Amino acid sequence: VATAMSIKNESDNFIICYISNMSPTKGYMDLYEALKSMNVEERKNITLHFVGEWLSNEQLIDFKNLLSQNNLEKHVIIHGKINDRVLLKKFYLQSHVFILPTYFPQEAQPVSIIEALNAGVPVISTKHASIPDLIKEDKNGILVDIQSPNQIKEAILKMKTDKLYWNQLSINARQFFLENFTSEKIRKSLLNLFDKELNRD
Repeated sequence: VATAMSIKNESDNFIICYISNMSPTKGYMDLYEALKSMNVEERKNITLHFVGEWLSNEQLIDFKNLLSQNNLEKHVIIHGKINDRVLLKKFYLQSHVFILPTYFPQEAQPVSIIEALNAGVPVISTKHASIPDLIKEDKNGILVDIQSPNQIKEAILKMKTDKLYWNQLSINARQFFLENFTSEKIRKSLLNLFDKELNRD
């Protein structure tokens, strides 16, 4: 992780990753709108990877048409659904930021966010469901309001332009994972929970 972080720190490219299904309430269009609203200089060197299953081929075609109409094809790469865990890990490790602007009604604690933190990748996500328990503002990521493309844009540009800030978020992301989500930590949490249940009056 440390080597991957140092390589990304020295790169002029800024890689954004979205990994989820391409459902509207997962917020992928808000991310698209954030990119679209950037000017040419702001958008420079940004590549956005969408990894996830589309609800229909028509939806995918419509989205590709939007990219074409707004001259965003060179900034957006569509991968579709990927089940290969090794390949998914590579997406996290190459990314500067993971973005999930979800307002999915049944959202809980997205595994994709935990996986991003494990890879030392700062996260931009929404103040929704249990996500604020995972993402601490200006510590391991940035929280935005739901359906707020402009806030997403500002968060992206803050990380892109301030490498020291991004670097600290990246270090903190990995540290947060180690402190909360390693197998040993989860085992201890479960044992504590069982102890409390067994010792209840």
